[in-house]
Amino acid sequence: MFIVINYSVYLLSLIINGGKTWNALVAVGILLVTVVPLLLLFSFEEKAKKKFPRLIPFLKHLYVCGMGVYVISFGIFCVFLTHGVEYSTENSYDYTIVFGGGIKEGFLSSHAQSRLDAAVSYYNDNKDTVFILSGGVPENERYSEAELMSVYLIKKGVPENNILLESKAKNTWENLVYSFEMIEDGKTVHGISSNYHVKRIELMAKDQGVELDMTASRSGLRFSTVSSYVREYMAYFKYFLGLNNI
Repeated sequence: MFIVINYSVYLLSLIINGGKTWNALVAVGILLVTVVPLLLLFSFEEKAKKKFPRLIPFLKHLYVCGMGVYVISFGIFCVFLTHGVEYSTENSYDYTIVFGGGIKEGFLSSHAQSRLDAAVSYYNDNKDTVFILSGGVPENERYSEAELMSVYLIKKGVPENNILLESKAKNTWENLVYSFEMIEDGKTVHGISSNYHVKRIELMAKDQGVELDMTASRSGLRFSTVSSYVREYMAYFKYFLGLNNI
């Protein structure tokens, strides 16, 4: 049941936030894999017991054990995501990459805003940093995340001269690829993103040959945070399967 709820949250968040078609199909596929066997198990339990008396108890135990492993692994994963992340830094950097946190119908998500608020806080102590706002144009949107993020920062008092737009990236891997291309040789750089997102960014940056220092923004307690943890859980599977660019 936990698995069903978990991926139902994931699928619902994709619908609400306008997620990618590929991700939605993955969520539907996982729901089918987890729900259909459960329905079949209970629908044909009596008939199956007569023909295969030992099979049904075995399948039930297998399902319960699988669910237990999943629950425990997800709990450990949630603790791992935010353990030891830094919410502020005293270091000065030439460039600061701010990772897009999603938009819908022309408005920044709450997570995107919290990342930008962290960027404003950093700017107040580091006036010379140049922000690279990274985020392309999502499906069914008119403007890129980078454009909307720049409007937000300018309203908060960050000069336009301190802002560069990276408007091509469609995912975290591309955020890094395209942002790194904009950084001059020998310059220092760090990144800002939500606390649940930071560690995967660091892993991907290492894969691209960069030790990227990260500052985390707080995600808060809301439905979008729960769905983000679930999406991040899925994203790590994609990462370890080498599907970073999907």
